[in-house]
Amino acid sequence: MSTETVPHSFLIHSGMEIVYANPAFCTLVGANSQQQLIGTSLTDHVTSNSRAPLREQVARIENTDASTLGLTVEFQTFTDQPQRAIVVSSLIEWDGTEQVQTSVFPIAGMGSESRRLLYDQAMD
Repeated sequence: MSTETVPHSFLIHSGMEIVYANPAFCTLVGANSQQQLIGTSLTDHVTSNSRAPLREQVARIENTDASTLGLTVEFQTFTDQPQRAIVVSSLIEWDGTEQVQTSVFPIAGMGSESRRLLYDQAMD
């Protein structure tokens, strides 16, 4: 399966700088293209309350190769419609270097049982 056709939203970042965003993530945040996101900081796309926890999660993963962690964040969108989501990040190799992949699972439309199951799986 190509990264362009993966059905869930995800992005690749290094030092919080976005190096790749798949089409599903672009749609989630209302970006017109991947180029609108590449080179920007991931923290530019989340609300102020989500920035510190997201930075801490990514730093733990980058610095200690910690297991994948789940976190609820709120994304600022280009359409001014905030999107709450559970993000799960892990280290991967991308273009020959170690990067962080963050998968994004929107909470809208997910029942509380689905959120709990997704969170439990992310924390395993």
